[in-house]
Formats: sequence, structure tokens, C-alpha cells
Amino acid sequence: MNIKHGNKNIELNRLQKEKCKVLVIGAMDGISHDNLHEFIIDNHDWETIFVEPIQKYFDELKQNFKNKANAHFENSALSDKDKPAYIYRVDYDAIKNQQVPKWSNGISSLNKNTIISHGIPENFILEEQVNCLTVDNLIKKYNLSSIDVLQIDAEGYDYFLFNEFWEKGIKPKFLCLEIVHMSDFELENIVNKLESENYLCFIDKSNTDNMFAYKNEIKPLCNYTKNPSIAFFIESKWAFGSIHKTLTKELRKRDINADLIDWNISFSAEDWYYFNNIYDSFVTIVGEATNILLDCGVPYDKIIGMGHGYYDLYYGCPLNDMSKLKKIGVVSPELKDYCIELGITNSITVLQNGIDFDYFYSPVANQLSSIGYCGAFSSQETNPGKEDWKRGYLAKNICEQTNARFIKCNPLYHLAMPNFYKHIDSIIVSSTDIESCGLPIMECSAAGRLPISTHVGITRRFNNPPGVVLPIEEKEFTISAIDRINELKANPQKFRQGCKEAQEFAYTYYDWSYVIDDWIKFLID
Repeated sequence: MNIKHGNKNIELNRLQKEKCKVLVIGAMDGISHDNLHEFIIDNHDWETIFVEPIQKYFDELKQNFKNKANAHFENSALSDKDKPAYIYRVDYDAIKNQQVPKWSNGISSLNKNTIISHGIPENFILEEQVNCLTVDNLIKKYNLSSIDVLQIDAEGYDYFLFNEFWEKGIKPKFLCLEIVHMSDFELENIVNKLESENYLCFIDKSNTDNMFAYKNEIKPLCNYTKNPSIAFFIESKWAFGSIHKTLTKELRKRDINADLIDWNISFSAEDWYYFNNIYDSFVTIVGEATNILLDCGVPYDKIIGMGHGYYDLYYGCPLNDMSKLKKIGVVSPELKDYCIELGITNSITVLQNGIDFDYFYSPVANQLSSIGYCGAFSSQETNPGKEDWKRGYLAKNICEQTNARFIKCNPLYHLAMPNFYKHIDSIIVSSTDIESCGLPIMECSAAGRLPISTHVGITRRFNNPPGVVLPIEEKEFTISAIDRINELKANPQKFRQGCKEAQEFAYTYYDWSYVIDDWIKFLID
């Protein structure tokens, strides 16, 4: 059994915006040893039921949440019977006098051996009679026909309680479950049950005593008499490969037959005959690629043109009749405006590129010492006279002036990019406003690295994008970048917080799940 690592805060931040019913079992004081406290305390949209059997901790719990709206407090232990029982806890004085570890205040249990297993001497273990309640009666008492967020911390009774809720049809959007006292068999049994219901299970590296799980909601495709088939006629490497390979994967999750046909491969006339009969639409870059499809027998009304950058549109317009294309889409509002300037009369759809968050995810960087750069270093090297809109020389100059290690991304196949981000602390995107997307901004954010960029591409789509967003003008960009980098190098805590915020933003707004519905509507409707 291989449970992946993840970040619980990312999924919980998404739920912060929803009205949720939350159940916390083994709440203690609501703060100590708690994974949900920071999300519950000020969120009035979360109705929360706290369950805590020990009177001292229960009183502290009520005091800590006295100003919390929609809070309910149950002074009971959950058990298989509705009658008082003895719970075992560590002596308060022994904890206060440091005769036992401070964390031992959080290991109270109905089973004395559970506390002993933590290495606590028996003479420091006391018993206290508490009220008990069955799961069934707790559900009835608080009308818990459904629970959105469920946390179980019951010191040895976690497996029992999980199954009690599961068998009664309680399947929360987010689950936090203590697993430290479970056998491998018990944990595997729970994971199998969760995964059979399309949950994603993970361990947070900062808290390995717990397993987290959340419901992976994939919207089904409907209202179509047959599953559509789409071919992306595109480059399979570099940024195009990264974007379109993950896009085809997302479409296939929703029963849309999507494939990538590499335009660098020569196909026979027979191949194209079959392609034409298989695919309902061909998506490609306007320009020469469109002409190749036309020459291979693909009609205009099956070709969807996409503009990923200004050059796609600038060089594509003179080559074919854009008005005959089935549809045209672009990846930024600025490109739509540019289409209008070029005289393109089609209805233009603006779509946002996405990334596979899980593919790039890694723990956030600790401090700022190395900065990566992924763009072409100088387009003038291969295209004399062409504007150097990536401005890699600025990125290198800024790193030299801040004594940051400059790591240039050599021509790497896109599959190697997750490893590249692990070897840097930040990424710098120094492009002019010709930049329409800025894929490294999204990828490095998912990898827990801080993006430093001009206000272009993806950063223009949001009012408060994560990372360091700076003016485009060359002198202002350089001065501002040097100041901010020096500031963040001197303050690792602030830098880490920026990386964390960028990663959580990427999970919510850059992952394909955020934009895939718009792409489906565009490609199929």
C-alpha cells in the first residue's frame, strides 16, 4: 500500500469558501494537536460539532470557541454503548512538572494500554468516568445525515469509529483520521473503502500520525448522444506537450476521446483517411499547422484554431481564411483584443491554460538561494533582429546583483520539469507583455517555489496573484526584483510563507480542474 504525500491545507482552503458541517471527535481544547483549528475558528460558514469527553479539556474547548458562531459542544466519548465508562488520561500535574512529555495531554483513551504504548509510566495514568454516546445517537442528536469535514482522533478507537460512520453512509468531502494506532490491515481496509468511492488519500509530511482524504469530484459528461473524439495536432514536446498531454488526460477522465497527434511526424494518406473518420475535431495552432491539416483532407469545419501567443496569430492570419475555421480560442484576453486588431471576425473564446497540480507538487522551498529561468535566453541568438521579449539577460543580471545562484533550464523535455523545480527555490519570468501565459509561473507555484514575474500572462487574470509581481518596464523590473529578492533572502519565514501561498493558489486556480469545464464547452458545444 502506497499512500502519497500531500498538503492538507490546500484542500481545506478550498472548503473554506463553502458552507460545511464539521464534526471533530476527540477535540480536546480545540487547539492543541488539532488539524482544523485555524480553519474553524473564524469561519462562520462552518457549523461545527465538537466532541470531547474529559471535563477539563471540554471546559477549555468551550472557552476557546465561545465566540464561534454555529458551534455545538458534546461532553462525551463515542463508544458502542450509551452508558458511562472510564477513560484513561495522563496526570495533569505530571505534565505540568515535565515528568512526562507535554504531548501526552493528547493521548487520553478508553483503552489504558494505548497510553502505555506511548511509553507513559502507569503511575502517571489516571482514570476518569465519562459519559458515552453511540455514533448512531450522536447522528440523531445533531442531525448529522451528512458531514462535510470529519476529524477522528480517538486514540485506538479510530478504526472502529471510521467504520461506524462509513456503514451509516457518512462520506465527508474531507477526512482527517489518526492512524498511528492502526494495524497495516486496518489502514489498508480503510484506504480500499475510500478509494472505491473515488477518494484521494494522502499523508501530510508535517503530520505523519494522520491520514487525510478528500472526495475527488469529477463532473460526468452528459447531454451528448456519443462520446466526442478530439485530436490535438500539436508539438508533443516543450510547453505545448506539457499543456496538451495533461489536457487530453483531463478530457479522457470525462469520457471524451482525446489524443495528441505530433505534427513532427509524417503520416500517410491512409493514416489521415482514418484520422478523419475517427475524430470530430482537430485542434491546432492557426497558421502553417492549419494548412497541413487542410492539405491532408481535414475540412475547415473540423478545425479549431488556438492562439497561445501573439506570434501564432501574427504569422497565422495571412496563411488561411480564419473565418472558415470551426472555432477560434485564445489563452488570454489580450490575445482576443489582438485578434480584433488583426481583423479576425470570428467569435473568439478566451480560455485559461492549466497544469496537473499533483504532477508538480513538492514540499515548499525553505529559503531563497537559487533562482531558475525557463524561457529562451535570447531569441536573437537563433532569430537575428527578432525582438528578445523573454529578456533572459535581465534574469541573469538580477541574480548576479543579488548573489543568487542562477540556474538556466537547458532544453529539457517537459517531463523533466518537476525535477528541475526541486533544484531551485524560485523562478523568474522577465518577459514583456508579449507573454500570453507564463507556464513556469503556474508550474513552479504548484512545486512550492516562489514565482517572480512581470505583470503578464496568467498574472493578469487575477486581482491578487501569488508570488512577486513586478512592473514590465526594464529598469523598474530590475530595481524592484533586486529589492524584493534581497528582502526575501534576509527573511526565510516570509519567503516560505510566499511559497506556501503560491502553492495553495495553484491548487485552487491553476489546476485543470478549475478550467476544464470551459474547455469542454468550447471544444464540444
